[in-house]
Amino acid sequence: MTTNAFLTSPSRGPSRVVRATQSCELCIVDRHNPLCEYGIDNIRQSRHFMGSGHRVRRFMEKALRGENVTIGVMGASDTAGHGLKNGLSWHERMTEQLQAHFPNLKVHVGAEAGMNSKLFAYCFDSVVPRDLDMYMVELDINNDAVSGTFVADDHLYRGLLGLPQEPAVIRVSVFALGFTELLRGFGSNIGTSAFFDIPVIGIRNWILPHIIKNPDQAELFFSKDWAGTTDLRHIGEESHRALGDMIALYLEEQKCEAERRQYSADKVADPVLPTCQFVASETAPLVAFGNEWSEKWRKEEWNGKRAWTSSEVGAIISFEFIGARVGIFVWATNGAGNTVKPGQARCWVDDTVERGVIVDAYKSGKAAGSSWNTVADPIDFGEHMLTCEILSSSSTGGHDFRILGVANN
Repeated sequence: MTTNAFLTSPSRGPSRVVRATQSCELCIVDRHNPLCEYGIDNIRQSRHFMGSGHRVRRFMEKALRGENVTIGVMGASDTAGHGLKNGLSWHERMTEQLQAHFPNLKVHVGAEAGMNSKLFAYCFDSVVPRDLDMYMVELDINNDAVSGTFVADDHLYRGLLGLPQEPAVIRVSVFALGFTELLRGFGSNIGTSAFFDIPVIGIRNWILPHIIKNPDQAELFFSKDWAGTTDLRHIGEESHRALGDMIALYLEEQKCEAERRQYSADKVADPVLPTCQFVASETAPLVAFGNEWSEKWRKEEWNGKRAWTSSEVGAIISFEFIGARVGIFVWATNGAGNTVKPGQARCWVDDTVERGVIVDAYKSGKAAGSSWNTVADPIDFGEHMLTCEILSSSSTGGHDFRILGVANN
């Protein structure tokens, strides 16, 4: 590893190990393991929250029996590998380590750049299958440090933990320096993960203090943009490698725990099973109802995102859904620096136009991203029609409106 000098810790491991302790801390038992190069203290700091790990051990028990095991990886730009020109992404690095022990492991990657927990809370099964043994979630950067993020993380965890197969869930934590605040979604991550007994593994707690102390070394941990400038929003190759190794180390230790003690689990939460139709989904694509939209709306793809798009005032589009509440995800931006000038639309359910809500695709701040907007909650459970019409009013003078998905439960 090229940046070994600043990843070392004061304690590299004891010179003698007493085997009778039966420790599952890999780098205490075998300090010569290549994954232990980071130092014991840094490895311990990578476990932002450990929890009981009981579902992770059950995953490991299945893998140890030689059965097929599956992992679903959900995340945003870092998981998608944005800015990573060389080397493996964190989940590719992790997979490489795990498949050396478990060749029957299959990993499904559902990375959606610019998205946050509000999307995945409803739409996780539009990017990864819902019958997997484990899910990993990386969303700290795009999640804002607001109360709505806690609600979205709560819904996401209930949706995953409530699946019939009772999968394991691991939260993956990264960080960025390109925002006015450092916290971002980390506060919600830690709070909700602790409540639901979900382990949090990351690089934030041990790399961020190092960068604060040595700001001139920040470029070692982040990627480069198209102009060769350090991109402080997307981690670089060394950070991807370290993150993948830390997750692999944690799973190795849980494998050891699964081998030496009996598994015992309790129910965690009542199930909340939302459904989602998403333009970018292969399994549940968002399909417009009827033909009235055909001349004024189009499917558009840009920078790995896809949406139903129109900029014509009065353009109407409708979608069928079944549920007792519904909302839409739109692409929100401030419109600065490009030709896209976001507009507004009125959205309503069935014939209740007068009770419709105005959805604004304008978002202050530099970072564009998905925006969740509740349209109706509650309504009578059943089949309904969601309709949106572009308005003449606008926060920017433009009328561009991009619908990413519709979610309901």
